[in-house]
Amino acid sequence: MSPLENVIFAILCTGAVLFFLRNVFRLLAMICLGRWENRFDHLWSRFTGMLVYGFGQLRVVSEKFGINHFLLFWGFIVLIFVNAEFFIAGVFPRFSWNFIGDIPYGIIMFLADIMSLVVLVCVLIALFRRLVIRPAHIDSTYDAYLILSLVGSLMIAFYGMNAAEARIGTLKAASWMPISQALQDLYRSASFETTHRWARIFWWLHALILLFFLNYLPYSKHLHILTSLPNCFFRSFTLVTTVPRLTFKKGLRFGVSKIFQFRWKDLLDFTACT
Repeated sequence: MSPLENVIFAILCTGAVLFFLRNVFRLLAMICLGRWENRFDHLWSRFTGMLVYGFGQLRVVSEKFGINHFLLFWGFIVLIFVNAEFFIAGVFPRFSWNFIGDIPYGIIMFLADIMSLVVLVCVLIALFRRLVIRPAHIDSTYDAYLILSLVGSLMIAFYGMNAAEARIGTLKAASWMPISQALQDLYRSASFETTHRWARIFWWLHALILLFFLNYLPYSKHLHILTSLPNCFFRSFTLVTTVPRLTFKKGLRFGVSKIFQFRWKDLLDFTACT
């Protein structure tokens, strides 16, 4: 990667991250407008519940096609590590997570290589479901197709970049990445210079998709990707009972008419809804 590319990426990355943080702080400010309610009790139960229902996706996998969502979720979890390295190395080219040890680093890269294919297959299944099966309870929106297209394109760029780097011998932990290694044959007839050029093209495609995806999420119904885990953590432990009989008297206020009449957790719920 040339010094000029490093500078350009550093500027783009800084701007994108600052814009993302701006949107996150605006979201937090909106949630803080709600009425205070203590959701910091039962910390151990909240933590274990987040593991079971958030990371474990227990309720999701009980539904038809739930395993598809489960695999997409865990694909993203695994790829966070790889994409963090990608961003940092884009600014500081010598950076790598391999200081944790060759074997731990190799295992993570192996999982990323496998899970990227799993995510790509899950995206194709999700598109098939929306375009062909068309379940009545799922709205086929522009937003959903855009998110799926971005995720699928991200995986294709990931393999295009890694396969080209494997071909020219610059791929880190190449021996741990069987799919990327196999795909390097796509560049078999290309010269070193052409393959290197394709590696740069896919690198920039991967970078631009990631930055766009990061900043599109706060405006998307898929914002729950960011808010579902804290929403699980702050869930209510109060048993759901029947609504008490209402007494209608003059001067009483029913429902809400202003945002600050909601509880802060209600406002968090709005962002975690799919």
